[in-house]
Amino acid sequence: MARAYLRYPYTEENYAISTASSALGRYYDAQWQQAAPFQLTPRLEGELHIVKRNFAHEISDYPIASFRESVPENENLDSFNHQLTGGFVGLSNGETGLLLANARQISGSMAHCPMRLRRANGQDTVNLNPFGTYAGSQRVHPSRGNGSIREAFVIVAPQSRSLAPAYNGAQETAVVALLGYEGLRPEGGILDQACAFADGAVLLAPADSPVQACEPAEGYVHFPAAKEAHADGPPKLHSIFLSGALPSPAQMAKTGFQAVGHMVRANRKAK
Repeated sequence: MARAYLRYPYTEENYAISTASSALGRYYDAQWQQAAPFQLTPRLEGELHIVKRNFAHEISDYPIASFRESVPENENLDSFNHQLTGGFVGLSNGETGLLLANARQISGSMAHCPMRLRRANGQDTVNLNPFGTYAGSQRVHPSRGNGSIREAFVIVAPQSRSLAPAYNGAQETAVVALLGYEGLRPEGGILDQACAFADGAVLLAPADSPVQACEPAEGYVHFPAAKEAHADGPPKLHSIFLSGALPSPAQMAKTGFQAVGHMVRANRKAK
């Protein structure tokens, strides 16, 4: 178990995030691409499985191989997640496993540990990134498309970009535990420890009881105050199509033409 106090460095924020359709009215530094304050890379051989608990207290697992078996292009994934995870998530090869639990009353979310998948020489490797964020290519899903629609979405949707700029200058307190175990899923004492650590305890006592609970601490996460304007005036509204989602206007135009062309051809075939 460890109590971690994370303080991310601050870099100057010069890009206005406000657009005609996303008027957040603040600046950010687009150079932040990823944040990995506590990346873990378990050295497990064999067929790897993601293990997790949901909010109904059920333990489940799924094989990493399912990504590439369903869609071969997903052999390597820059980022994937495990939504609806209640307190701990882990990785196992069926014989040995590692659980990462977080004290949810301190800090956490329903998918608090993004992961990255790499496959080399017939072996999968998974990186765990608790309380951080990865960025990169999106997962490929079966469709009749050519991928251009997905790329066009990134151009017109600022929310599809990396969340890393939100970590700029932030401070965070987290309490996490690493628990090793044998087998595919945790059982017995290890499972009890993980659940107790993740769920914590709540004092239930009448108001006139001599036993009183301490006031809960606040402010486990702090963000720097948004800079609303520079000395030269308020943020300039940028066109959402010229907001820098892709490296160049030429590439954005090419992607747009491909997406429109695909929709036209698909519509003709449907008729």
